[in-house]
Amino acid sequence: AGHLKDSADQLLSITRQSKLVRTRDPEDVALRIETKNQQLNQQNQQVSELQSESEMNQRFREISSSFSPNEATIVRTDNKILIRLKGLHFQVAGTNIESQDFPLLNKVGKALQEYKGKPIIIEGHTDSSGSENANRELSQKRAGAIKDYLVANKSVPETDVKVEGKGFASPISSNRTKEGRAENRRVDIIIQTQV
Repeated sequence: AGHLKDSADQLLSITRQSKLVRTRDPEDVALRIETKNQQLNQQNQQVSELQSESEMNQRFREISSSFSPNEATIVRTDNKILIRLKGLHFQVAGTNIESQDFPLLNKVGKALQEYKGKPIIIEGHTDSSGSENANRELSQKRAGAIKDYLVANKSVPETDVKVEGKGFASPISSNRTKEGRAENRRVDIIIQTQV
């Protein structure tokens, strides 16, 4: 409503100025009208950006509320959303998705559908047990298994998804404890909301 009032006020101002055409230089009047049009366009763009931001916040809240704290941590920055999956159950050195993980991955699929057409990165991470090459390969295969599941269930087109095996290069906790190693064995899904 405030936006409409501002627009109406601006149009009224332009109308008043146009009545002064007889007393002012036509170039001056045209310049004033152009300036007002530019201001109006800038305000419309700001309103559009605010509406877009509001929609993004609403989608983010809906996605966040669909996961329990044991399933995933959801974080939003200006240009991406991170879904850090905690509730996956890969076997030691295994890459097969367990049937108990299907409900969690289905929630991920629904979240990704909210951002159709946006680039997605699926990152696999491991703890520091084993060699660097073996962990990088394992994390790549696990991330690939998640991608394959999501693509097979039509949650996301294959062309929108990139897979990265990070191995143990990006720990979020200490690898010195059993709990820390468990936290480091994870899959992060990154939705790039602005490209």
